[in-house]
Amino acid sequence: MFNKKRTRRSREFRKSSNLIDFEKAKKAREEKREAQAKNAKAQEKEELSKRKKDKRNKKRSLYTAIIVIIIAVAIVSIYNVISVHGHLEEAVADKERLETEKSNLEDTLQNVDSPDYIEQQARTMLKMIRPGEIYYVVPTGDDE
Repeated sequence: MFNKKRTRRSREFRKSSNLIDFEKAKKAREEKREAQAKNAKAQEKEELSKRKKDKRNKKRSLYTAIIVIIIAVAIVSIYNVISVHGHLEEAVADKERLETEKSNLEDTLQNVDSPDYIEQQARTMLKMIRPGEIYYVVPTGDDE
């Protein structure tokens, strides 16, 4: 098999009547090597640019994630402030209601010790009368 290739090459060489110019062949090889070197440099630049793009994209995605997290934290904080403000308004309303109830109860407490209040409560709630008074029961329309 090895011999067949050699014989083919030698036949081809014998058939061709071309003369080989070593200077041209040398220049062609140099140009080919330069072209390969340029292609290699272009591929390196392309790889570097891909790396730079990947690095830039990673940085962008990191910055985007950080910004999204900051915005989320800000939104949660704003929501908490608004809800606390709502609870504050409810607490102020409850405080006012309780203060009015307290003042009403203090007025009632002052009246509890007075004899007029005791008499009024005894007459209305316990249906009590003084000695010598006549208690009248007036029928309402529902009793008939």
